[in-house]
Amino acid sequence: MPLNAVKLRASPQLAEKLSTTMKKLLFLTGATALLLLLLTPALIGLQLADASTQAQLQAMTGQPGLQLRLDNGWFGSRGEVEVTAPVLGGVEYPDLVLRASVELQHGPLLRTADGFGTGLVAAALRPDIQGVPADSVIDVVAGFDGALHARLATPSWTLPGSGTHTTLDTLRLALDIAPSGPVSLTLESSEVRIRDEFMALTLEAPRVHLHSENLARSPLPGTLDVEVAAIRMTSQDGQAQTLGLQGLRVEHVASAVPGVDGRGQTLSLQQRLAIDAFDGPQPVTQLRMESQLDGIDLDAIVNQLTLLRDAQPLLAVMPPAELEAYVAQQTQDFTLRVASQPFTARTQLDLRYQDHPVQAELELRWPGEPTALSQRRVSLARALRVLHLSLNLAVNEAVFAGGPYAPAVATYVNQGLLLREQDTIRLQAALFDGSLNLNEQRIALEPFLRFLTPVTP
Repeated sequence: MPLNAVKLRASPQLAEKLSTTMKKLLFLTGATALLLLLLTPALIGLQLADASTQAQLQAMTGQPGLQLRLDNGWFGSRGEVEVTAPVLGGVEYPDLVLRASVELQHGPLLRTADGFGTGLVAAALRPDIQGVPADSVIDVVAGFDGALHARLATPSWTLPGSGTHTTLDTLRLALDIAPSGPVSLTLESSEVRIRDEFMALTLEAPRVHLHSENLARSPLPGTLDVEVAAIRMTSQDGQAQTLGLQGLRVEHVASAVPGVDGRGQTLSLQQRLAIDAFDGPQPVTQLRMESQLDGIDLDAIVNQLTLLRDAQPLLAVMPPAELEAYVAQQTQDFTLRVASQPFTARTQLDLRYQDHPVQAELELRWPGEPTALSQRRVSLARALRVLHLSLNLAVNEAVFAGGPYAPAVATYVNQGLLLREQDTIRLQAALFDGSLNLNEQRIALEPFLRFLTPVTP
């Protein structure tokens, strides 16, 4: 009999055995997956009850007073989350307590506001805060990577206040906390209204986005972006004129860079402010401003921010006079530490005054005074000798025309203290090497500096 015939007769038997084996494997795999799917929610519930989970939540949110009390079930848990002495914006509020009831779904399969998904836990928090609608729910999802994602959407939110009424319409909040520490927060509203007995303030379509590399340490480094479509301010009695502005934008970027010779870290701070238009009787109609700060010791700033944040709780254990002296001493130490190292600061301003252009540029360069910390002081004479400060100012001549400053401007132009270039009045001033240069005219300050320098026996 040919060999091929034997193989053909054996093939159906082998195929049947393979089919049976595959069915068993699929059954075992499915059973194992189903068993894990059923057991995982219970295991997650046990993990939530562990003290290490609460400690991890405290570290991730930067809230050491966070407490999570739960009644654990198999597929979900219910309970309450409480935050005593919350830290908001880097400041601790010892007399404030935040509470919210919480309902938890145990993963891995979760049903959220965005539909079905996967993760460790999905939570629905109902905050117990005066002014917050009772049906407001904060949806929180904890991913398998340890990240937390929170979302809130409410039609109206009224904040309590003594004599002040604040309402936020169509409030939306998004909070994302990465397991390694970075935090992103976006807060936006269709309109914010603030009223007291004197004034009424309205903000149209405000939006705030905050990113911090580590909220547990400080708001630095990080970014802050603020946008407001329009701001209006009116008096409650209707006597004062309406003041307002259109298109407010604020950008704040703080980053850490290596210090001189790689020692420590310094702060690089960029700030931008833009206002597209002003409403009302004020003469300024448009504004742009940019600033850059480099070289400030980052640890010194963090320590100073921590000091200011902790000053209020210290009132409970220190007499006011003693606390004031302590803060003053720490502030002096911070100033001397900053003065001991080099840093630079630059600011550029562009505005429209009565629809005429005004420009200003200011630059400061400080070379650092290494003896500041050891001698506990920097003399004014020494500072004026080593400081480099420059100012360039350009103002359209029409700004002064017919005004009270027109005669003085004309006198200064004749004396050379101001320059006239076509229709622009300019001022160029620079302080360096102990001399003041004003429109290329050098004014020696050495006699004045010698007068400021203390005489040592």
